[in-house]
Amino acid sequence: MLRVTQMMLAQCFVSLTLGRAWRYQAARDLAEGSAYKEIISCFLDVPKAPFSLHKLVHGGQRLLGKEPSAWFGPTSAARVVGHLCDSLAKGDAGDGTEAPSFLKGVACVAFEDGAIFKSLVLEKFGQGAGAVILLVCRRLGLESFNVTEYRAGIEQCFKLPEFQGLASGNNSTSAHFFVGTHDDCLVFLDPHRTLPALESVDALTGESGLLPPRPLPLRWVSLNPSICAA
Repeated sequence: MLRVTQMMLAQCFVSLTLGRAWRYQAARDLAEGSAYKEIISCFLDVPKAPFSLHKLVHGGQRLLGKEPSAWFGPTSAARVVGHLCDSLAKGDAGDGTEAPSFLKGVACVAFEDGAIFKSLVLEKFGQGAGAVILLVCRRLGLESFNVTEYRAGIEQCFKLPEFQGLASGNNSTSAHFFVGTHDDCLVFLDPHRTLPALESVDALTGESGLLPPRPLPLRWVSLNPSICAA
């Protein structure tokens, strides 16, 4: 789920800095100093990257008492991201964290039970944020996703220009980043591929594995009821 959370957060950054119409072009996006490289620098596999696996795991230990081998669900991962964003805003991220300039105007609020509190969002704007990412967590069913009750609402979310995607999984243990719907399925990107660690944007190429080869379908009845929407 941590890689899925990185994917969802990266999509938020893409929309904020490059726009929803952005599509990857190697000649432009791999150029020195590109906005794309700045976004990727947030997720490098090194401790100083602001949203690296190292930072997420360490945040889970400090905030939730999770050991490095423990499973993160959508809600726990969202809580850690909110904590890391707050630490960046306060300037106490520590460990030599190197954050690109665009992050200075970005805040994040994680809502753990589905209810969005307007006052918390306005507080972030009042503190100088130019954009606030909302991570809305909810369990939409007991043992399985309640298709009858919640499918229509989720489909409407995907039609909103502000909606960035859904972190969840199937009804077993896999974690996926859902980016759309089609017929009786959701469409997701899967981060579960073994690749070399990316430790520098200078090593970034079109073959780095950051762009999933294709979207995949998952039937609504197989969606895990625990979700985080951005």
